[in-house]
Amino acid sequence: MSRWSPLGAFCGGVAAGLVGAVAQNLFFAWTRRVAPQPALDVFEPVEPEQRHEQPTQTIARRFKEHLVQAGPLANSERAAQVVHLAFGSAWGGVYGLVAGSMPRAASLRGGLAFGAAVWLLSDDILLPAFKLAAWPQHYPVKTHLYAIAAHAVYGAAVAATFEGLRRGSLPATAALGGFWLTRRVPRLLRPRARRVATRALRVALPVREAVLALS
Repeated sequence: MSRWSPLGAFCGGVAAGLVGAVAQNLFFAWTRRVAPQPALDVFEPVEPEQRHEQPTQTIARRFKEHLVQAGPLANSERAAQVVHLAFGSAWGGVYGLVAGSMPRAASLRGGLAFGAAVWLLSDDILLPAFKLAAWPQHYPVKTHLYAIAAHAVYGAAVAATFEGLRRGSLPATAALGGFWLTRRVPRLLRPRARRVATRALRVALPVREAVLALS
């Protein structure tokens, strides 16, 4: 199994987190009719505007009020989506660092566990701590179950995307390596030389990874 550098794993995780956040948005859209209604009476907001906002909308509004006055983030719904995607990408970067150094975490089971951890840390700890939601004991069980399902979709999408990017990184590395190795070959011979170099690297790179794993 090919391994990424920490930077490569982080960047792959960020991309996977973005895909996971989009998948979670699709889950919300497809399950809108069965989603539990927000329990507004259990949360005492610190700002009046929060009574009619989701946590991502509150974060986006605060960001806009202090740093942005116009532009694409002026729309509260669009800004909330940007916050959600950025949050999902950031957690994906964390997943990338863990899965890059612990291959067992880079699996569907690892992705589901990761999604559950994100739900626990974000919904049940970070949001209440920053006065963006009530503490978990104030919400009904069905609200928590719905949130767990949404984060399971997120975690599964992150794991699947990360694995796809990891598998695709070896051919990409071989192609770039073949391009670099043959850059001084005469122009007429470059296409054949690059094909030969790329094939050789596709064999050599897994062998190198296996040797490193055994050492």
